[in-house]
Amino acid sequence: VKQNILEAPSLLSTKPDRLGHATLLDDDSRRIIYKTAIPVEICMSSNVLSQTVVSFEAHHVKDLLEENHPFILC
Repeated sequence: VKQNILEAPSLLSTKPDRLGHATLLDDDSRRIIYKTAIPVEICMSSNVLSQTVVSFEAHHVKDLLEENHPFILC
């Protein structure tokens, strides 16, 4: 988990066209994603089953919706 958080700024500096899952980000990386409107591919069942989120109710897709951020459900 910590490794993913440490790698996020380097990954985001490449200006990707989209991101997969985006469950393991620090606040700074999340702000960059919102500011640059990088779409996020979300697979809620995978995130819950792999325990990168604790439940469907706690899933970060609701944050993306609140921010009117582009995302794709897989």
